[in-house]
Amino acid sequence: MIVQKFGGSSLATRELREIAIGRVLAAVGERRDPVVVVSALGRAPSPYSTDALAALVGSAPGSANRDLVLACGELISAGLFAEELSARGVRAIALSGAQAGILTDEAHGDAEIVAVRPVLLERLVAEGVVPVVAGFQGSTGDGRLTTIGRGGSDLTAVAVAWSLGNVPLEIYTDVDGVYDADPREQPGASAFERLSLKQLRDLARSGARVMQERAAEFAYRTGTSLRIIGLRSGLGTHVGGENVNPD
Repeated sequence: MIVQKFGGSSLATRELREIAIGRVLAAVGERRDPVVVVSALGRAPSPYSTDALAALVGSAPGSANRDLVLACGELISAGLFAEELSARGVRAIALSGAQAGILTDEAHGDAEIVAVRPVLLERLVAEGVVPVVAGFQGSTGDGRLTTIGRGGSDLTAVAVAWSLGNVPLEIYTDVDGVYDADPREQPGASAFERLSLKQLRDLARSGARVMQERAAEFAYRTGTSLRIIGLRSGLGTHVGGENVNPD
């Protein structure tokens, strides 16, 4: 089994989604039983991006109502991507975070994942179906939808990979792995071939736009190795493989 996560910049256009679909088709062809996690489509001013949805409800503190609006971006993305996979002959079904078994506390807007129960994910994979999970969201024990913070689809992907037995995790993005500086701002930046989970966590803590900090922390604490990969090139950075010594 493998978890493949596609960020919003990797799903923003039909062309990019075709490349992402190709990544999933390759995993299916190799019998790797993919589970897909998706972010909302694109960035503002895209109407289905998280920023665009947030503009509808303003910057008020997190609430159940606001979470319901913000979660729509990933739900739309999951449904669309599953339909596009189905059109290519792959049995696929979109799932909300709650349906995927992601349970959180009640801190709307910045909830913490308290458990992942991947019963449905495992059953679908066993039946030859590709689950497409809406990232960035979960639910409380009594069924209220929550969101898990900016960049939360990274955390969804790490938590799902861990819950399935620390299976391989591929995170696809618009840059070819992790760099020593932002390559979009500094053309001479160099990509790392390999990083430890601690190094990834420390980069995220320092503010580097590598991965959501809580996702990097979760990966470090659970020993969840991953690859951060450029969608177009397939080049990227291997993260993990070392002994884990949580602080």
